Amino acid sequence: MKESKISFSDLEEKSENGLAITAMLMVVAVLGLILWCLFPKFFFILTVVLCLIFFFRYLFSKIYQRKLR
Repeated sequence: MKESKISFSDLEEKSENGLAITAMLMVVAVLGLILWCLFPKFFFILTVVLCLIFFFRYLFSKIYQRKLR
């Protein structure tokens, strides 16, 4: 098995990036919850629209992949 050489500074940098991304996601989640409580109808409609968009994107990508085969 080939061992990959990873220096400590690389690991430290990656963990700092991971912590920053995690902190940003937590802030976005808390803000989203607060806004959801303030404007539930707007965010419900937004959620439904986004789900429909992603569903149809997935569906059309599957159809397109089948046509390519």
